[in-house]
Amino acid sequence: MRKGDRHLAASAYERAIALGSPQAAILTRHANELHEFIRESRKQDYPYYAIIGLGLLVIAYYIYAKIRGRQKKNREVDAFGF
Repeated sequence: MRKGDRHLAASAYERAIALGSPQAAILTRHANELHEFIRESRKQDYPYYAIIGLGLLVIAYYIYAKIRGRQKKNREVDAFGF
């Protein structure tokens, strides 16, 4: 089952339960298991978000350092009158 199919299956089970299916107990269990699986699979993405955030922070610091270096260089040139 693909990732999107799990969301659809859980929604279908919940809709069947809401419509009064005689298999509501089984469908409730399956829907809860699917929701738990989806929740756990999202936790797997957290390290990637941290790596991406750290990468963006490094890029932002690099840009800041370049701008800061140019400003210092311009001040030194102005101080010598060139």
